[in-house]
Amino acid sequence: MSNNISSLKALAASITPKKEGDIGAKRGDFYSFPLDLFEEQPGFNPRNYDNPKTKAHIEKLAQAYMAGQMLPPLIVQVVDGRLIVRAGHCRRLGARLARERGAQILRLSCIEMKGDVNEQDALLVTSQDSLDLSPIQRARVYMRYINRGMSPDEAGVYVNKSGKHIKEELELLALPDELQALVEDDVVKPYLARKLFKVHGGEKALNMVLAQIAALESEDENDPQQPLVPGATATPKNRRVTEKQFKNVMPLTIKKSFAQTMFNGFSSLRQHVKDAQPDATDGTIQLKLPADIFAQLDTILAEVEKLKAKQLAPKTDGTEEGTNDDNQQQLAV
Repeated sequence: MSNNISSLKALAASITPKKEGDIGAKRGDFYSFPLDLFEEQPGFNPRNYDNPKTKAHIEKLAQAYMAGQMLPPLIVQVVDGRLIVRAGHCRRLGARLARERGAQILRLSCIEMKGDVNEQDALLVTSQDSLDLSPIQRARVYMRYINRGMSPDEAGVYVNKSGKHIKEELELLALPDELQALVEDDVVKPYLARKLFKVHGGEKALNMVLAQIAALESEDENDPQQPLVPGATATPKNRRVTEKQFKNVMPLTIKKSFAQTMFNGFSSLRQHVKDAQPDATDGTIQLKLPADIFAQLDTILAEVEKLKAKQLAPKTDGTEEGTNDDNQQQLAV
C-alpha cells in the first residue's frame, strides 16, 4: 500500500478486491472499510483498557455489535496509507471482540478527520462517546497542549474549557502515581486529592488517604454487610474517601469577601494597637477602641466561630465542599 495515500477516497480505491474473498471498501452514507484495517496509534488514546469500567464498556459494545445494532461511525485519519482511529477506539475493540465470538463483521463505517494534532487531541476530550475520559486521562491530553508551548487558556479554546479548568486538571499529574490511581478508581475525588496535595504534600497526602481506606476496610470487617436474600453472598460496600474524613486536618475555606473584611478589620485594629498602654504591674495591656472598630472585630470573631462549627458539622445533603475556588480562600485556625 502506498505511503502517499492520505484520504479515505484514495484508500478505498487502493484496496479494490483483486480476487474472490478479498474485502474491499464500500461507500454509502459513510465509507466502510475492512475491520482489520483500522489501527490505534500507540499512546494516542489515554484510556486504560485494563480498567474495569473500560472493560465493561467494550463488552457492552461487543454485545451491541453481536445484536446487529447500529453504532456511530468511527472518526479516522489516513496517515501514509494507514487508517488511524481518532475517535471510536472502544468501538473498534468491541467490534473485534464480537467477531471473535462469531459475529459476521466485515467492515466498520467511518468519517474522515482533516484536523491537525490539536484538533485530534480535542476530539478525545469532546467526543460524545458514552464513556467519558477520567480527569487524569483528560489531564494527560491537556499536557500535550502545554508541551506544544500553549498556555492553559490557549489549550482551553480547543476543548471548550476555561484555563482554570485546564490548570486544575493538570495539577492531578503532580500527584503520586498511587494517589492518581485512587482518583482513577473513584476512591477519592480529584478536587480532594488536589487539596490534600496542596496542604500536605504528595507523600503525606497519599498516606492520609491510605489510612482512611484502611479504617474503612476495618469497619467492613467489624460490621459486614448482610445480604438481602438469605444464603446469598454479601455485596462489598462501595467505599469512598470523602472530605469530612479530613475535617480536623484541613484549613477552613472562607469566601474572598470575608477575607477582605478580615483584612480591613485587622488593618484598622493595628492602628490602635500602636497606642496601647502596657501595665507593668500585672503584665496586661489596655487597648481603647472606637465602638465601630470593636463591632467590626466582634463580627469577624463571630464569623470565624460559625466557620468552625460548619467545619465540624456532618454534611447531610451528600455534596462535597471545596469544588469552586473562584470566591474562596483557605484559613488555618
